[in-house]
Amino acid sequence: MKKLFVITLALILVIGISGMVLAAENVGDITQTGDKNEAEIEQDGHNTAAITQSGDKNDAEIEQEGTNFDTSSWRYGAYIEQTGDKNEADIFMPTSANGTRIQQVGDSNIASQIIGAKIHKSTDWNRMGLHIKQFGNNNDAFQETLSSFGCYGIQDMYIEQNGDGNFVDQYSIGGMQSLMEAYQIGDGNTSTQYQDARFSNLHLYINGDNNTTDQYQEYSVWAYSGNHDAYIDITGDRNDVYQTQFGEDDFLDVDIVGNRNYVKQKQTDNEENESDLNSASVTITGDKNKSDCSECNSYKYFNTHGYTQYQEGQGNIADITVNGDNNNFCQWQDGYTNEADITISGNKNTARQVQENDDNFATVYFNGDNNLACQYQDGEDSSIINVTGSGNEATVCQY
Repeated sequence: MKKLFVITLALILVIGISGMVLAAENVGDITQTGDKNEAEIEQDGHNTAAITQSGDKNDAEIEQEGTNFDTSSWRYGAYIEQTGDKNEADIFMPTSANGTRIQQVGDSNIASQIIGAKIHKSTDWNRMGLHIKQFGNNNDAFQETLSSFGCYGIQDMYIEQNGDGNFVDQYSIGGMQSLMEAYQIGDGNTSTQYQDARFSNLHLYINGDNNTTDQYQEYSVWAYSGNHDAYIDITGDRNDVYQTQFGEDDFLDVDIVGNRNYVKQKQTDNEENESDLNSASVTITGDKNKSDCSECNSYKYFNTHGYTQYQEGQGNIADITVNGDNNNFCQWQDGYTNEADITISGNKNTARQVQENDDNFATVYFNGDNNLACQYQDGEDSSIINVTGSGNEATVCQY
């Protein structure tokens, strides 16, 4: 095994006449060709580091501490490029404000970026704040950022994977107005995004079949919480979609083109956060998409865990729009002055709505044949079912 280790430390030049103190720029560059190599760069100061490896079962690691001379240009950072299989790339910046990028071409590779900084904004180079790009199968990509609550923190986290059986894990605590994005092209992939911040966005883009996506947002400090947006765009079949938000003024959105997909959205409160004024939207073009709702005979037969959309609080809006056949969806709202809407064009679809407490409003619009609509309202509420077609069934239960 070949191991190459580089340490670069900031040099301080003291100019006696002017009293100026300057820190030197550190530059580390390692290139390796072959298998089972190790490369490591440690820097403290104003840094840039690059590792390039070609071969299998190689390890690359960069650790940086310090700040840049010119943070507006983003000319400094840490970069790892690997070509081959079963390689591992790790970048760790406990205090640095640099950008970081990892690119891997091959199968069964692992990429990890861990950043802890008070200020870290996105760059102009390839959208780089944190950037991982992987081409191949069975690869893992992990990003973690830590920042102070109330400051801007890390604003751009980006992962792109092209292949099958890949895994994405993005995790961020602190900061605000941050953006977390992941693109996956292929089948059998898994993606997870967690964000504990404010005024922040999540976005997943999926193109393929049999994928699993999971988004989770919360904000756990100060009296007012939330202000999150989360989006999932999918083209493909048999995908599982999960979205969860804790807080107020949140927005969930799922857009799917495909068949046999499973969708679950939840907006609720916890010990820290209220859950009011939220919106959730699902738009699907395709057939046999569903949640795991129970049969609609009466309220007691509804499964409280079998919802497509669940909202808890006041002034929330839930919306489902579908174009296709044999779809099955359920909306559940627990609170006051909420609105639930389902619009479906197609045949043999099922729409179920449950609203608890007062001043809620529910609507179902069907255009097609042999559809089933069922509404249950427990309180002083209003509902509308509008059906165009033949062989449709509508049930309204109000108490």
